[in-house]
Amino acid sequence: MAELLKSHKPDSSRQSHPSFNLIDKEGIMDGESSNPVPMNAAQNTISPITPGRSSFEQYFRDLDPVNLEATIVYLRERSSQDPATSQFFLAQALSHRYRLYGNRADFDESIIYYQRTLDRGAAVEQDRAEFAEKFATTLLDGYQRLGGLDNLEKAILLLLKVLELRPKGHALRSRVLLNLAIVAKARYQAVGTRNDLEEACSWVREALNIDLGSTRPFFLNTLATTLQLRFEQYSNRADLDEAICCHTEALALRPQGNPLRSTSVINLAIALLIRFKQTGERADLSTAISQLEGVLALPLDPIRRAMSLTELANALVIRWKELGEQEDLDAGISRHREALELRPAGNPERPKTLCNLAFALVGRFQTSKQPQDINDAFAFAVEAVNSTLVGAPGRLNNLQALASTSRILSQINQNQFSIDFSVDIFRSILDICPPTDSSRANFLQEAAGALLDRYNRFGNDADVRIAVSYLEESIEITPQCSPTRTIYATNLATVLIACVLRDAGRNPVDFENEFYAKLFVTNDGILPDVAKAINLLTDAANQDNAPISERLKAAMRWVSYAEPIRHASLGGAYTISLQLMDMYITTSRRLESQHDRLAHHAQVQGMNLRLLASAAAAYAIERLDYARAVEILEQGRQIIMNTLFKYRTIIDDLADVDEGLAKNFSRLSAQMESLGDTDQMMLSLPPEKVDKVARYEAAQAEWNQTVERIRQLPGFSTFLNPTPFSTLRAAAAGGPVVLINVSYVRSDAIVIPQDLNAPPRVIPLPDATLSAINKLSRDLHEIIAEQPLDLSGTAKLAEVLRSLWRIAVQPVAAVLQGELKVPRRSRVWWCLTSAAWSLPFHAAGLYLPKERNFADRYTSSYTPTLTALLRARATRGSKPSPLQDPRILVVAMPHTSGEADLPFVPQEVARIEAPGRETTKLEGSEVATRDAVLTYLHDHSWVHFACHGYQDKDQAFNSHFSLDQKLTLLDIIRSGLPNAELAVLSACHSAAGDLQTPDEAIHLAAGLQFAGYRSVVGTMWAMADEDGPVIAEEFYNFMFKKPEKVQHTDAAEALSNAMVVLRRKKVPLERWINFVHYGA
Repeated sequence: MAELLKSHKPDSSRQSHPSFNLIDKEGIMDGESSNPVPMNAAQNTISPITPGRSSFEQYFRDLDPVNLEATIVYLRERSSQDPATSQFFLAQALSHRYRLYGNRADFDESIIYYQRTLDRGAAVEQDRAEFAEKFATTLLDGYQRLGGLDNLEKAILLLLKVLELRPKGHALRSRVLLNLAIVAKARYQAVGTRNDLEEACSWVREALNIDLGSTRPFFLNTLATTLQLRFEQYSNRADLDEAICCHTEALALRPQGNPLRSTSVINLAIALLIRFKQTGERADLSTAISQLEGVLALPLDPIRRAMSLTELANALVIRWKELGEQEDLDAGISRHREALELRPAGNPERPKTLCNLAFALVGRFQTSKQPQDINDAFAFAVEAVNSTLVGAPGRLNNLQALASTSRILSQINQNQFSIDFSVDIFRSILDICPPTDSSRANFLQEAAGALLDRYNRFGNDADVRIAVSYLEESIEITPQCSPTRTIYATNLATVLIACVLRDAGRNPVDFENEFYAKLFVTNDGILPDVAKAINLLTDAANQDNAPISERLKAAMRWVSYAEPIRHASLGGAYTISLQLMDMYITTSRRLESQHDRLAHHAQVQGMNLRLLASAAAAYAIERLDYARAVEILEQGRQIIMNTLFKYRTIIDDLADVDEGLAKNFSRLSAQMESLGDTDQMMLSLPPEKVDKVARYEAAQAEWNQTVERIRQLPGFSTFLNPTPFSTLRAAAAGGPVVLINVSYVRSDAIVIPQDLNAPPRVIPLPDATLSAINKLSRDLHEIIAEQPLDLSGTAKLAEVLRSLWRIAVQPVAAVLQGELKVPRRSRVWWCLTSAAWSLPFHAAGLYLPKERNFADRYTSSYTPTLTALLRARATRGSKPSPLQDPRILVVAMPHTSGEADLPFVPQEVARIEAPGRETTKLEGSEVATRDAVLTYLHDHSWVHFACHGYQDKDQAFNSHFSLDQKLTLLDIIRSGLPNAELAVLSACHSAAGDLQTPDEAIHLAAGLQFAGYRSVVGTMWAMADEDGPVIAEEFYNFMFKKPEKVQHTDAAEALSNAMVVLRRKKVPLERWINFVHYGA
């Protein structure tokens, strides 16, 4: 392994040959003017006056580099005549030239002359102390630039002797104390001895009690940076607070124009970053980045430039982890590379820079998958490890970087050498990481992962056993209250089940309930490992302070393991899963993110997340708890829509009651979404990981407290809780509501009768299996894709409708007509789940002579949720609407750039603009613009779109109407429409949903209902342009048949009447069943 570590180097084209850099933030202090030892009696031995003597005297008086070269030449010439005195001054001159130009030979030679002079003894004792201090600061300077622990050890011994010669009260004692503190701090950073930190603090505190004059900022900075080191190691918040106070005072003592003000700005920025990691206040992060960018715009020496680049890089990478902006990560990596160029091999800060750069590159590789990123990360990590002494504080971080990069490479290469190397690195980490280290549990998890990688590749059973022992140990040493415990428990449970499946010869990704049921239970009961896995997941899912995403993952796996054997805990698993799903979506800041989250988590350990509510409802039906089944379906079936409803209505209502509480809830939700990225949490370096975990815990606790406070307010008792059936049943006040639940367990129809005192009626649908419904949905989409249909296509469509009638709709129709005695032509609402959402239940039937189809029996409407229907029926607020009579906004686009013309649109518009109807027409791309439509929607209670409409299958909220530009569903939802009543969408695909999230009917029609429209007419697929005028004439004639009583609640009957007219005109089946009604 050692050979491999020494052989890997990063891409040479990405590096240059750097100069040097210092580790200390201020540098050493050797006098206010940095003069060498003053010329004393020893100087008098140099005679007579010559040009060289003159340069020598001028140089040692004012340190003018112009005289430096002549001085060194002069002193070399005098060395043979007077070696003691000449070497006394030559050591200092060479040291100064080394500081100016960085020539290693000057440093080495100066050290020789310093040592010879001290060995001979100085002329007087005071000169000896001054000279020894000069020697010590030169040694420290050499260490900071070139490394070498022996330089540090010599410097400390020299300074301790000088301190003895400068007792309390001595004018120069403070300077020695400062330099001692700087050297001790440097030694701590090299070898990690805590006593060095304590002594450094003690020495500087003593010095700060002396009147320091203009040099006080040097001392304040040294104390602050030492306190920050102690805080990073031991997490005492008092150290951080005192450090920030010191930096603030130092900055105040260096006003604009002070050449060292930039140093104080850098130091304060670093402290702000540390505080940000603790508190999460983004103002600290933004301020730090702004200050560091400002400093880099100034002329800086290489030392301060490298320091500024490093801190800015760290800040940018942190902001990337917080906000996910790729530009921040790229810029951070670029700044790290610039800093690395300024820190050559041997520089004490180089290993830390290499480590940070490696982690940043790993982060970018995980999104970009660029091989160069992970190859460079591995090479940098190798160099960092090779450059760090065993036992040094940074070595563990460097090993972690090497372990992470090596594991990724082993997963890519899949050769035994790479995989073995990855395992060996993790074992090396465990060997040196003490049991009390807060990072050990995470290292155990990583090591287990590497062992499982090797098992999956080569099948060595010993690797699995060791991996399980590592996972178990990680849980044992992790406190019960730690949020990472959920992650660890879920990992162990997953491995235990994988072992059970492996022993049975099955792939862990297989998910077959029947097989699991036979495998998990024997004659002796549930297998011990299965019972242990379920218990682990139960605890993990219920850990309140853990990231919601990880709790949800645990809960879903709990469901998937408990469901096949109908474990006693299954009901609890369903309940917590639905609750966590709601919380997970709710804490997303953007509607698009909410939808993305649901789509992203479509599959968790074999359990389809989108079918969770359906499975949970099926379980409730099994237990004859029909009311609970309705509550579950409402809670989980269309969670994004419900979340949207909460954000647009409940949060707005909350702001009216308590604006501060509403803002606090939104702020905490945003913070939890950011901090809940557990991949970034676990990837972070140990101190940063601890900070992020602690911040998540604090945000989660405050979020829970805020929710409880909201629930105490009048009218908010069910905030973020499922709506009870006692409330939901009112959705059937206008007619029965039929919920169709299709799951892989069972399928049923639940009828909520119009009689609000009657219980829900469950109708088993044994033939409407998930596979059967999915097949009908696929068949329908394939048929409709071939429009216009020929006779064969129409026949296939009729067969789909017949099948739907037989397996799902006929049993419902029989109960409606028989047991519930619902009169013919009454209104019935369909509320569909899973794959059923895309099927035309309103049009199901046998389509045979003398046979009545469902459309001949009842007038159908749809609703995405019961809550949406309740909302559509609810009265407006206490303030009456200013629009007493319906005003129709007509948006017409007969010609749209890049689209097929719609020649019948003008006729359609003309049929709407009948006498006695107040209409506003926006026609054509110059008038019907996106902005104009959004403006006019606020002043019109009815809107009719006659244009192209499109469903976005990837981003449902981007489904749109084609105007001068896209008018998206999200645009309309966000606009807030106080007077919305009726929307008629004479546009293609306005009621077609998202295939990626079939439980979420997020299409234009349903979306407009949630935007506030009480009644919406849309199309399930592309409509025939020539049908537009017929629909418009018949629909609006019916709506205005009683001019004194025009109301949106007649829309379903008006549409049904228009469909009858189309049928009489003998239009093909696919053209009239296309139109659907949503809402009241």
